[in-house]
Amino acid sequence: MRIHEWQTLSTRFIVALAVCLAIWSERARTQPTDFSGRWRVNHTAGDPPGKGAEQIWDVTQTASALTVRLLVNGEERSTYTWSLGGPPIATQRDSFATVTSASLGNGELVISGEATSPTGMKMRVTEQWIIDPDAKVLRVAKVFTDDIATTMRRSLVLDRVVKP
Repeated sequence: MRIHEWQTLSTRFIVALAVCLAIWSERARTQPTDFSGRWRVNHTAGDPPGKGAEQIWDVTQTASALTVRLLVNGEERSTYTWSLGGPPIATQRDSFATVTSASLGNGELVISGEATSPTGMKMRVTEQWIIDPDAKVLRVAKVFTDDIATTMRRSLVLDRVVKP
């Protein structure tokens, strides 16, 4: 094989490799973050830190929905489902009428909701979910605002539970 032929083959290989890497990189960048898994609330790492019952979030995510099954001390307490990028969902939770929506993008999930009490008082909630790069910690920042502009902030830290 002559030097010119070798350089041409080498150049073609490098160009093909670069194209494959570019396609893979773009695909990886555009893939939405998957929050699926089992997560345990780390009460001491949240804000405000504290103690509490063991809380497990079993999260299931599809292309169109995210579902959280909440277990407290091993007992199922409730299940929440949000449409990802779809229209807001209206539901009744306890005595509150709620409307929620969720959007996924830029490596985070944002859930927005409004609950109306039987007396007409409204509470707005926004949650921002972000998974650390190592995918072992989920951080959820919550902001609550009511009709009289009282705002409360809370952050949760959840550790991924590795099933044996």
